[in-house]
Amino acid sequence: TVDATAELTAVGLNPSAPPGLMAWWPFDDGANVTGSGDAVFGFTGLWKDGATHSPAGGGRTGAASDRAADFTRSTLDRLEVAEARWFRAASSLDKVTIAFWEKTTSLADSMTFYFNSPTAEDRRAASAHCPWSDGKIYWDTSGWRSTTTQRLIASAPAGHTYAAWHHYALVKNGGTKEVWIDGVRAASGPNSLPLPTDVDFLNIGTGDQAYGLRGYVDDFAVFSGALSQSQLQQLAAGASPPSVVATTIGDTFRVTAFSINPTTRAVTLTWNSQAGVAYAVEQSVDLKSWLIVQAGIAGSGGTTSFTTPPPAAGTKILFYRVRQ
Repeated sequence: TVDATAELTAVGLNPSAPPGLMAWWPFDDGANVTGSGDAVFGFTGLWKDGATHSPAGGGRTGAASDRAADFTRSTLDRLEVAEARWFRAASSLDKVTIAFWEKTTSLADSMTFYFNSPTAEDRRAASAHCPWSDGKIYWDTSGWRSTTTQRLIASAPAGHTYAAWHHYALVKNGGTKEVWIDGVRAASGPNSLPLPTDVDFLNIGTGDQAYGLRGYVDDFAVFSGALSQSQLQQLAAGASPPSVVATTIGDTFRVTAFSINPTTRAVTLTWNSQAGVAYAVEQSVDLKSWLIVQAGIAGSGGTTSFTTPPPAAGTKILFYRVRQ
């Protein structure tokens, strides 16, 4: 997307492409005392109400350089990501996977993450109590009150302790949702309401000024699509989020790079392509209606690039995608 300040915040995804990594917080940037940055596109999160990095070695691997997010200091400490409109790329598909490592210091009425929507029930676009004080996991989208359209409830397996590091993955694949714990599906069920298309901000570690987590979070990742069983099991086995999705040029059709002209706000997109294949670049202001910017772009072996015309004056946000 391109916003009014000429900042490139994300690129709209090809709806036929496999899941892509939209954001990933490894929390290893301990030198940043004010917040923590996403390692994919550089989305910035700011520490609030005492949240901070764990000490070195406090991440889920225990390695000397590994850190985590520490949400143990107050009931509202959190990482506040003011720009989360990139989530709308997943909303346009009604498919998302949110995966992370977590360990708690005590059970409480808490949320691990909260995506805000101005129009969703109680403004909950996508959120999770992981866990609630009853030890159950509640995976909510487009609100929370209905267990057929909004909420999926999961129980941890026998012997599970939230006080140790475990991997959790919450998946929405159209009208079906799943909860995975350590690479094993713990719950699956129908949730028919689509993801809201007006997501604006994200909190990690709490809800919207309520339900603070008591514990630590590491490798918080958001994918635009429903990851497969194999991919989820790789993450639970310790694989990094970028390693489980295809990123090598030529292995799948996707946008591989982009840049923005800070003066004109024209965007240059690069994608892996095939010689003799024609491509089209499209744009949208809402991820619902798409307009063709340029059709008949001749592909070359390896990659192809295209630079869009500068957006009209006053344009606040644009999404781009490439289609065959």
